[in-house]
Amino acid sequence: MPSVAPRQKNVASTPERFINTPEAKLSPLAVKSEAEVLFETEARPLPQPRQMSLAHRVRLGLLAAINFVAGYLMINVTSIFAVFLFRVLNRTRIHGRWNVGVSRNTLLCSNHRTMIDSYQVGLLSSFPFGWIMPWVMPYHPAAKENFFRNRIIGWFSWRWRCIPVRRGVKDMEALRNMTEALRSGHMCIFPEGTRSRTGELKEGRPGTGKLIHDTQCKVVPIYHSGMENVLPVGTAWPRIFRRIELNVGKPIDMSDLYAQASSKETSRLVIARVMEAIAELKAQSEARAAARVSWYVAVKRGLRRIAGLPLSLVRRQ
Repeated sequence: MPSVAPRQKNVASTPERFINTPEAKLSPLAVKSEAEVLFETEARPLPQPRQMSLAHRVRLGLLAAINFVAGYLMINVTSIFAVFLFRVLNRTRIHGRWNVGVSRNTLLCSNHRTMIDSYQVGLLSSFPFGWIMPWVMPYHPAAKENFFRNRIIGWFSWRWRCIPVRRGVKDMEALRNMTEALRSGHMCIFPEGTRSRTGELKEGRPGTGKLIHDTQCKVVPIYHSGMENVLPVGTAWPRIFRRIELNVGKPIDMSDLYAQASSKETSRLVIARVMEAIAELKAQSEARAAARVSWYVAVKRGLRRIAGLPLSLVRRQ
């Protein structure tokens, strides 16, 4: 039988898009079939990030500058009104004021009694240093459903350095925002997570312990009393001529806990140490209040001491 020559592909009849391939350029007989080319996955280049124009960058920079100036003025002006309310219209006594300091990555951990506690505690770091050291103006984790329920309240809350937190859920986004904010300045937080109606300290939240361990920040414990008389439950406007006392403890030593790996148990140990420090400040505050006497008795004791009479003649009232 006569030999049959092998059939060759007709390169001329092949569409141009299949000829312009690396294989076709090397050998015309190695052209892929149309089916092979259609089902072949081509490597597509990754999308390049969009380059912002100079005008767009300028607009973003101006907007950031305006937001910073607005927040700077709002916080410092609010601090002046808070000083007038708490330290002029009410009698506020502070013990250990200089334990706060002005260094970055500082966390103020306080007990929680009223809705305006953050203004009183925030004054410890923002006034008067906030005018020349903007990083000491503290951030405040705030309930999203209360402080960000509409655009107007949210706009003011952002300028007051409030960080939205969803209560009752594990909000990892809020934890990341709090971590970044704390490393850049000061933050005021209430480890109990909610207000105490009776004045007794509640159990601290492990989320605060994780925040402390992740940032390895300087933790300053604070216990205040008397704020519940300034803004009692059910009232909308603060009262005046009340006694307020703030006890600021020394920074808590967390070096041994910072050396441990991050875990739930470590976060619990961290927050337990914080609540223990706040409880010690509470005991000191209660002992100081028990030894306090009225101004009338103090005047009588002073007159007796001047006259040289024994203080036992003055009955304690």
